[in-house]
Amino acid sequence: MQTELSYEQSIRIKRNYMALLMAKKRLDKSLEDRIKDDEIYASIGEVLLWLCTTDLWLEGNKKDYKTNRSKEKGSLISGLKHAYNCMKHNMTFFQIHESKGGLEFPLEFPLEILEIELIWTNSGWIQDARYANQIKNYEEYLEGKNIKETIEDAMYFLSSEFNSVIFPKIV
Repeated sequence: MQTELSYEQSIRIKRNYMALLMAKKRLDKSLEDRIKDDEIYASIGEVLLWLCTTDLWLEGNKKDYKTNRSKEKGSLISGLKHAYNCMKHNMTFFQIHESKGGLEFPLEFPLEILEIELIWTNSGWIQDARYANQIKNYEEYLEGKNIKETIEDAMYFLSSEFNSVIFPKIV
């Protein structure tokens, strides 16, 4: 059973979660508009910041969180941490996403124009043995996959963890 949160703890996790939701709205808008890669890059970074901050809070304050995170949807978090760490610390790293779909050349008939989607880029840009698990999870759960869908999966996992802390079961 979860211990009761202090006032400060409950406000902090609620603010983390609300910041994550607001950052996700900005990311959705930048993905819809596709105006500039810089805006998409910044929006992804902001969502990753709040995903990782919420993950860190839950890790320190929820007893069964690490066990829950080790399951499939929770393993996304490790891959997302790798992406976030690359955005923060790797100064040669400058692109987290790439486009897939749209009009492709050479043209073949019948002409098929696939919806453009933004996917997580290839992880070949960094291999650091200290973060082997994060890299493995990035490659397994994120690389080449739709950015919006994977972030939504991670948020779904975090929201269930968040809800179990804010609204604990009464036994």
